[in-house]
Amino acid sequence: MEIFRVKNLSFSYPEADKKALDDVSFSVNSGEFITLCGKSGSSKTTLLKLLKPQLSPKGDKNGEILYKGNDLYTTENAVTATKIGYVMQNTETQIVCDTVIKELAFGLENMGANPFEIKRRIAEISAFFGIEEWVLKNTNELSGGQKQIVSLASVLVMNPEVIILDEPTSQLDPVATDTFFSLLEKINRQFGITIILSEHNLEQCFPMSDRVIFLDEGKIVCDDTPKNACRKILKTDMKKALPSATRIFENENNLPISVREGREIILDGYEKTTCPIVEKQNDNEEIISLKDVWFRYEKNGKDVLKGLDLSVKKGEILAILGSNGSGKTTLLNVISKLRKAYKGSVKLKNTAISSYKGNSLYRGIVGFLPQNPKTVFSNDTVREDFLESCKALSKDESVIDEISKKLSISHLLDRHPFDLSGGEIQKCALGRVMISNPEILLLDEPTKGLDAFYKSELSEIFTKLSEEGKTILIVTHDLEFSANTAHSCAMLFDGEIVCKDTPQKFFYENYFYTTSCASIAKDVVKNAVTVSQVTENLRKN
Repeated sequence: MEIFRVKNLSFSYPEADKKALDDVSFSVNSGEFITLCGKSGSSKTTLLKLLKPQLSPKGDKNGEILYKGNDLYTTENAVTATKIGYVMQNTETQIVCDTVIKELAFGLENMGANPFEIKRRIAEISAFFGIEEWVLKNTNELSGGQKQIVSLASVLVMNPEVIILDEPTSQLDPVATDTFFSLLEKINRQFGITIILSEHNLEQCFPMSDRVIFLDEGKIVCDDTPKNACRKILKTDMKKALPSATRIFENENNLPISVREGREIILDGYEKTTCPIVEKQNDNEEIISLKDVWFRYEKNGKDVLKGLDLSVKKGEILAILGSNGSGKTTLLNVISKLRKAYKGSVKLKNTAISSYKGNSLYRGIVGFLPQNPKTVFSNDTVREDFLESCKALSKDESVIDEISKKLSISHLLDRHPFDLSGGEIQKCALGRVMISNPEILLLDEPTKGLDAFYKSELSEIFTKLSEEGKTILIVTHDLEFSANTAHSCAMLFDGEIVCKDTPQKFFYENYFYTTSCASIAKDVVKNAVTVSQVTENLRKN
């Protein structure tokens, strides 16, 4: 049964000089699992929101969207509100209640369900998700992964026929991502609920997808099964977005799209080799130093950082990894003076941060990109915010064009920041941070919402900045980006840095916090953790 049919859909935002969506047509059958892919700014979010009338953006829409054969926009509001669920990228935007149980009840109460029905449904959904222990908790006590599961549960409790998800794992750690995708697959396979998912993380969602739709500049360039889609995309510049197994074994007849399929191929036909370990020698001075640092948010609360030690040298690109709630963002806040440790030593350039008068972020020393890039903007256009920074820092306005070209955001300068896609606003926020030309960049999830193509460009930008003597500290869940970009990787656990090593040693020796390439090549191509490292050292039997 056809649940959605989109016919010749075009959409333009007010005052935009080009269409966000251009003559898009496709259908979705009941029970299908569809993954929507494409570059940042290809209008994936716009398309998904148009499938949910309550979230439909303002603009000029042409064409048809049919829901079960009827015009979606004339379908009764109560039907589209309950039967079409939507999970947003940012859980902070979606969660509206102060406790989990209230959040689960919120939609049902708005639809007029009786108290007994609400209680029964919450009990059932809590048991299904295994969150019985959370229901009385405050939502602000939950980790990012827990909040995303609550968001999914609050949608599923409404008994939807379709669940639409926009980059739902972009803020989750690898373990939470695995849990979330497992729940999503179970919902689809066990209950027959239609899933339409926008994702940049294709490693896990491709194997469970029935179809893949690729968008490019507002047009559908591919709509096919995952394997057929991969064969087509391998011939284009969108190749970098494909799963690691596909890129490693692109010439195999039975094209793999999962770690398991890639693993089967490498075990069956390739001999054991060793990838040389490359270590970047850094004899520069120490520029960030933390010794025995302790921090808690409340006087009688739990310690978030517990005797943490960290040393970062000038020009080093360090990736900090760890689970949601492990203290990674707190660490950046302490280094940037946004939070103050109650014990321990924090030094920048061998000087205690307490010696820097005022806010060091504006002294050309530290540039900080927060986890929510929207907080960087306060004006009606990106350009106005950039000009504001130039004025505050006594910088020549020519720096705006220089940075905009470097980050490929020139075409976004006259847009309202909040009208941009997740990836676009991430790039613009980084641009504003770079205006001060800081010696140290502290970046909280800088690749969130970015496609594989821009991640590659960003990796080159970071490498160039490092060669110029900039020190870059990245908090991230992006294992692939860390393996390809960082000089060293560190794991934050229970308030401490428990290990720090080169990406090759770090990822090859891990089992869960590791790259897909390392999982595919384990014990066959020793020390290989990236696509290039695997392919360059593959030897057929």
